[in-house]
Amino acid sequence: MFVSVLYNISMQNHSGNLIENIQIKIIDIEDRYYSISPFSFNQETLLNSIKIAGVTVPVQLESGPDRNLRIVSGFKRIAAAVQAGIMEVPAIIRETGDPLLIYWRVVQENYGTRILHDLEKAEIIRKLKDLHAVGDEDLLSIYLPGIGLKGSRYELDRYLTLGGLNDFLKKSCLMDILLCGTVLEIRHWPESEQTFFSWIVSSFKLGTNKQRQLVRLFEDLKQKEHIGLEAIWKNCGLQEADPSDINFEKIHRLISEKRFPVLSEHLKRWENLRDSLHLHPDIKLQIPRFFDGDSITVSFSAANPADFQDKVSQLLEASRKKELEGIYSLL
Repeated sequence: MFVSVLYNISMQNHSGNLIENIQIKIIDIEDRYYSISPFSFNQETLLNSIKIAGVTVPVQLESGPDRNLRIVSGFKRIAAAVQAGIMEVPAIIRETGDPLLIYWRVVQENYGTRILHDLEKAEIIRKLKDLHAVGDEDLLSIYLPGIGLKGSRYELDRYLTLGGLNDFLKKSCLMDILLCGTVLEIRHWPESEQTFFSWIVSSFKLGTNKQRQLVRLFEDLKQKEHIGLEAIWKNCGLQEADPSDINFEKIHRLISEKRFPVLSEHLKRWENLRDSLHLHPDIKLQIPRFFDGDSITVSFSAANPADFQDKVSQLLEASRKKELEGIYSLL
């Protein structure tokens, strides 16, 4: 209810203002006090539209006592207009009011018309807390639910942490190079390592699970060998490799061999022994995870009774081979 009251009061204060054409040079485009995003990224479609038709939706500006104009909403439109070489934009100018009411109206206008990025939600929460002195109790009960988040301490801490990331990680997130979960895990790495990891993710188009797997492998190796990411990359032979021959599977395998040398040797021996059994591809032998167990799971598919008998015969023949004994010795 309180959220709605804030929004309604703000809208009442906003009514009755006239649209004017304002020269961009008298707008403080560096002032991002009311922005809900830490940076202004122009969408190509928006820029192209403004190049063709100009700014058709008025921006909202705030006028202070010294007549300096501060952007309330329309950061992307103004940035695109500057890029397109446009000198003035249609604007609604309002007198300075309650900053919290104005900011929350901006938040709700955006939240009601599009999906907010997690970094935008983080910026909103950070500004509410740091610039508008909103207490934790109100953040949890009013403002987090007001942008679709759970009003929990965990959620609050997570988004405040996102809001406190360095600029490089924020930009990587907003440009959809790194995932929010990834940047939270690597936020304590030196920025040179963050940049290098971002290059890996971008170059090999790594999704959620692959990013997570590599972060954990790199983190383990960093702690084990006390070296940085680029040194690990070089020591694994990836620096000299032909980029066209590198993919996630190769990266993961080479780093895993460095991180788990004994396990990697077991895996190599297991693969060689398994291949030496010369079983049909439909017959699967599954070893326990990390060879920690005493049983091998066998499965196969058969199209008919004759095929079934043939697969069983292959298994019986394999049971007499020394390679199978070697496989069991790895457990």
